[in-house]
Amino acid sequence: MDTEDEDLPKPTERNTKRRVPEVTFDDEGCAVGWAFRVPKAFRPALDIVFSERVKTITNADGEKVKRRYQEWTEGAPPAFAFRENDLLGSREMIAGTKELNRFLAKITQASPDKVEQKLIQPGSVGFKFFEWQPGEPGSYVEEGFYICAQATFVDFLRSGVVPADAKQ
Repeated sequence: MDTEDEDLPKPTERNTKRRVPEVTFDDEGCAVGWAFRVPKAFRPALDIVFSERVKTITNADGEKVKRRYQEWTEGAPPAFAFRENDLLGSREMIAGTKELNRFLAKITQASPDKVEQKLIQPGSVGFKFFEWQPGEPGSYVEEGFYICAQATFVDFLRSGVVPADAKQ
């Protein structure tokens, strides 16, 4: 990886409990409100897993009983793990068509965030950013290559704005 340790953010303390995910998915199975179409298949990359939970309830006779159930949970904060060759398209349409994916982000190098003794050691993502260029035939043209922390890449997927602190 071409990044140096001083370029990544400092480690973040991680809570041992997982929370209900802040990310929700629409009827098409993509993250709601994000500039890029991030499908449910990327749950592991977003640190969203199906976890067993325990809830204590009190019966009518006053006896406390533990009930086990499953639900989607997210790390607090998440440890992201996008990987090389992941390809994500934008929700923005190509002008003059009904096609999505005016922009593409293709990860060409990556190291996941790592959880070590309640600290998240930030990983990094190197990605190529492409934009659709019309013409006969139209095609995607690389607009730049960027390197940033995994969390910064997730912010990019949410906003669609190339991170200012990403190195080119």
